[in-house]
Amino acid sequence: MKKPTAGITWLNRLDSLIISLQRCTFSFGNYSFFEMTSLSVQEFTRYVVILCWIFFVVGFLFRKKIHAQTERKRNTLATTGMLLEAIGYALVWFVHREFNASFLPLGVYLESIIAFVAISLAISSVWLILSAIKALGKHWTPAARIIERHELITACPYNLVRHPIYSGMFGLMLATGLAYSKPLALAGAVVAYLVGTFIRIRIEEKLLSEYFGGEYTDYKKKVAAFIPYIL
Repeated sequence: MKKPTAGITWLNRLDSLIISLQRCTFSFGNYSFFEMTSLSVQEFTRYVVILCWIFFVVGFLFRKKIHAQTERKRNTLATTGMLLEAIGYALVWFVHREFNASFLPLGVYLESIIAFVAISLAISSVWLILSAIKALGKHWTPAARIIERHELITACPYNLVRHPIYSGMFGLMLATGLAYSKPLALAGAVVAYLVGTFIRIRIEEKLLSEYFGGEYTDYKKKVAAFIPYIL
């Protein structure tokens, strides 16, 4: 009998793993988690994304409060970018598909992959946002501004990406779109959010470059703006 090659063996293992994900491997005796709770993969993904949003909101509201800081310079044009980002979020939340519908009719394997991507994005994005806000401390603000004795923050997660809050909010928007929204709505949301974000990045980096000079230039050379190691 011919012995199966390593490649075929790994393909069989991958096939078994994906099937296990679809059926949900959180098993109790002869019953899976989904069978015991009557949840589909889509429903489970939505609930996890909702839990991530709740964790984010609670973490944000109960963060350590910082006293108002003296402002040196502000650029109000960044508000335009914020409005575009808000449009992106409105699209994924309000243009949604039926509760138990798939993002795309792609079959069992790809549905499981989409669910995994959405859950992974939601969890990692919440960590990224809350970690960034904590690292910023007194420097955190939704506005594009420079305060008195402004410091250049390069600690984690700012050693991964220069604008981790924008990156995290984008990841959370993608996760929400994959879990709730229609494909065209998510596509529109991505365009609106990215345009708005890059407007804000350009304005904020101009302020930071004027204030920190060569120090910020060196930081830009080492760390990507929006996607770690890529963009």
